[in-house]
Amino acid sequence: MTYLKILSYARRGIRAEIDNYREMQTKALEGAGAYPEAKAMADKIQEMIDALEVDMATIDELQDIHDRK
Repeated sequence: MTYLKILSYARRGIRAEIDNYREMQTKALEGAGAYPEAKAMADKIQEMIDALEVDMATIDELQDIHDRK
C-alpha cells in the first residue's frame, strides 16, 4: 500500500466522521427549541468537527510535502 493511498483512506474516514457529526449537529439544533441542553451539545459537536478539519488540513499538508519530493 502506498503512502498516498493511506492518506486517501484517512481522508475518507475523516470526511465520513465529519458528515456524521454534521447530521448529529443538525438534529441537536432542531431540538434546541425544546431542549436547552441541545444547543450545548451542538456546540460540542462543532468543536469535534473543527478538530477533524484540523486533521484533514494536516493530511493535506503531508501530501503537499510528499508531492514536493
